[in-house]
Amino acid sequence: MRKQKEFQVNDGEKIIIKEFRIGDILNLQEHYSDVVARLEKAGNNVMELFAEAIKIYSEYFSECLILPAGKSPKNLLNDLSFSEIKEIYRIFSEVNSDFLGILEFVGIQETLNRQIQKIRQDARKLFVLEETT
Repeated sequence: MRKQKEFQVNDGEKIIIKEFRIGDILNLQEHYSDVVARLEKAGNNVMELFAEAIKIYSEYFSECLILPAGKSPKNLLNDLSFSEIKEIYRIFSEVNSDFLGILEFVGIQETLNRQIQKIRQDARKLFVLEETT
């Protein structure tokens, strides 16, 4: 049975995250160069990168991410708190644990972990004020 989880954001708006299917991954693979180009265009700007990732996710995995009625990915992102973004990541990881386990088995997970670490470092630079002397 396909895993899915729903949770509420913004005072009751419902988001549903469903487990990837083989066809979803094949669809992404078919459009891989487009996805990479779009992410590279976002560059090191964490917010643009996250916004583009949500757009890509909703385009290529439209049946895996169900947004509240009338919400675009950009509108959703504008309304989310950082704790809600963290919850999206946690639920995504939970419902796709088997897929992520396969990635780890074939060695791709290490590359993804490096990308996630880079995003975290960029986010720290963006949101942490450095002391000036």
